[in-house]
Amino acid sequence: MRIFLATHGKMASGIKNTLDILLGDSSKLVVFDAYLDESSVDEVVQEFLLTVDESETVLLLSDIFGGSVNQVLLQNSVRANTYLVAGVNLPFILDMMLKDTVDAEIIDNSIEESRNALQRVEVAKLEVVEDEEFF
Repeated sequence: MRIFLATHGKMASGIKNTLDILLGDSSKLVVFDAYLDESSVDEVVQEFLLTVDESETVLLLSDIFGGSVNQVLLQNSVRANTYLVAGVNLPFILDMMLKDTVDAEIIDNSIEESRNALQRVEVAKLEVVEDEEFF
């Protein structure tokens, strides 16, 4: 499986950097930071797809559903064994990086799990415990 992540700005390279720290190897992930120079999302994703064997599964990832990057990836997602996911977060990408292959069901399960990783965290009010009660 090969993964291509394109985002507005430097989010993609930041995620790849984080994955290098967490996993040590993020070689199956190719990233593109869009709109930082004259490079075209369409040209870069097409170049990436030329490097992938037709039998290999491809996961195209973008930051915003319906955004310009996502629209370009959608146009390039018609090849067989290709899935497009928008609105990705680090837990989702980390999960995909740990898999050898995926299908629609595996992707959908990972999407649900990664949604659950997004939580508001608050410190619970702790009850004051007297020293005598603690032991």
